[in-house]
Amino acid sequence: SPPPTHTETNTNHTNNDTNTNTNTITNFTNNTATMSGGAISSTEGNVIVVINSSFYRNNAKISGGALDLKGNSTLHFSGDISLNENHATTNGGAIALSSSPLWTVASGTLLRVERNTAALGSAIYIYRLIDGGEFDRFQNIEMRNNTATIGGTVYWVKDTRMTEEPPGLYGNSTLFADNKAPYGEMVATQAVLIDGPKQITTMTQGTYDPPLAFKLRDYYDNVVINTYEP
Repeated sequence: SPPPTHTETNTNHTNNDTNTNTNTITNFTNNTATMSGGAISSTEGNVIVVINSSFYRNNAKISGGALDLKGNSTLHFSGDISLNENHATTNGGAIALSSSPLWTVASGTLLRVERNTAALGSAIYIYRLIDGGEFDRFQNIEMRNNTATIGGTVYWVKDTRMTEEPPGLYGNSTLFADNKAPYGEMVATQAVLIDGPKQITTMTQGTYDPPLAFKLRDYYDNVVINTYEP
């Protein structure tokens, strides 16, 4: 259901200066970004502090339906946080992080991430995560009823900088429930290996035994399905 009070509409908050921004008891509703960060976009090492806030039906054309953080920007949540029915066309229906650390949460904080949509990472998309310390980890988060059109409620990109999944992703205080995706209903990455026959015999008629069939698989051995149509 939509947040009841303290609503900001039709405004995308973009920060390109290095500073600290605190949003207290604020609801970001029906905001649209032509690129990234439907409600809040940060690109230059800002510190974003979000307290008792709701992000509802925000939209980004590229990434981060509600929040998009790049360039070593940091994010801290405190209190009751709701990210509900946000949408990004490509990456991160609720949150997209790129070359930034994971968020931190204050004691007693609960993140509810529900009914968000995106092609990759219906709830959260992560690219080249920066190590922010022991408190930067998935914790006190519930992800329910999110829908990805390609893969992952949480989608992260495996590369030489990010070789393993984000900390706490399968921790005791991280909940996945009733999310949908063609592959990786909980967590997905891009294709990292090709799965095919170990040995092939060529027949005289020019056919192969077994028939040539290859599958792309991600970090979790999910078969990668690419149905993205922008």
